[in-house]
Amino acid sequence: MNNNSHTINFLKLMPVFRHISLVTLLLFTIPTNAQNWKLSKDKNGIVVYTAETGSSYKMFKGEMTIDANIHGLIYLLKDADKIPEWMFKVDEFEIYVEEDEKQWMSWTGIDMPWPVDNRDVVTWQVLKKTEKGFLIEISSAPDKMKERQDFVRLRVSKGYWAFEETTDGKVKVTYQFQTEPEGIPAWVVNLLIVDSPYNTLLNMRDLIKEEPYKSINLPYLD
Repeated sequence: MNNNSHTINFLKLMPVFRHISLVTLLLFTIPTNAQNWKLSKDKNGIVVYTAETGSSYKMFKGEMTIDANIHGLIYLLKDADKIPEWMFKVDEFEIYVEEDEKQWMSWTGIDMPWPVDNRDVVTWQVLKKTEKGFLIEISSAPDKMKERQDFVRLRVSKGYWAFEETTDGKVKVTYQFQTEPEGIPAWVVNLLIVDSPYNTLLNMRDLIKEEPYKSINLPYLD
């Protein structure tokens, strides 16, 4: 498939999405009890954990601490043209930005190895300020976009990105995600569960050193 990504302003569609179901938001929780996390990879300054979820599919959590501009990290997550270059297995990406820039919906096309059909996922993302930085919550919104030909829609997914300033002026990056890709054997998905956060964070670390991410300032974060 050819890489294809773009940003669409959906102000005219805002009434549809502004009142996103409270049920969807309440279903999203960030696990704080890490007792079931298992260290799966520790390489090149990136640590990846996996955990059982009560289903056949595991969840992952990747962490790294880097020299970075938090504003640049958030901008990178919304830079639709660049997403396929650094997010693991992402072949196409579209983002729909709301008026206040702190909540948006995205569509992601995921390249799967033959003979598995390619998947896509629609997610709602909410940016929140925390004591040490910022949190971006991710929750599934599969019915907010029409299903597309050549893709099988992932209907259950949730996760988050967290960016926290450390005492030595660096940024701790945490990326956690879980999905339930119906129709794909759990053992296939679990084989990629470590590669996904590891390669995504590795690519992010390289790209964040470049402009405009290195020095950009986003006024709505102040």
